[in-house]
Formats: sequence, structure tokens, C-alpha cells
Amino acid sequence: MLRGEGGELWYRNMGFGGTLNKNKSVTIDIIIMITGDREKELLSHLDEFNDPLNLRDENIILRPYVAYYEWDKLKGKVNIQKHMDLRKHLKNK
Repeated sequence: MLRGEGGELWYRNMGFGGTLNKNKSVTIDIIIMITGDREKELLSHLDEFNDPLNLRDENIILRPYVAYYEWDKLKGKVNIQKHMDLRKHLKNK
């Protein structure tokens, strides 16, 4: 969306100042939130994906992470237990 026609508008709406350099590489951290009991299920799906999701034609790198959470009933909020970089679980081409 930053590379598209409305990229400048999205860039400003995300809180960035200055001008958007569409030729500069962009790294996007993708964070998946799941409960800890679903870790095995998540890791079984990673076999379908390849090396750290580089979109070379677009000059974009996607870095996938998972954050495990549980609901804290006493405090009435989500409690993040741990996070993990998923790139080490991806196949290399």
C-alpha cells in the first residue's frame, strides 16, 4: 500500500513525517497473536512457507513473529507471555 498510488497518504496517516522514498527498502514486522496451547499447530503450518518472506521485486522484507498470550481474569486484560521470531522455522530456498 505504501508503494501504490496513495502511498504518500498512507505514510502520513501512519504518523511518519517527511516524504516517502518509494525506492528505499521497507521491513515490516508481522506479529501473530495466539494462545500458547496452539504453538504446535502454528509450527506445523510453517512448513508451507519459504525463506524470510522477501518480496524482492517490491524491495520489501516481511519478518514474522508470534506472541503468545493468555487472558488475565483478575486484571481483565491480555497478558503477553512470550514472543518468538518465526524466521528460524522457515525453509530456506
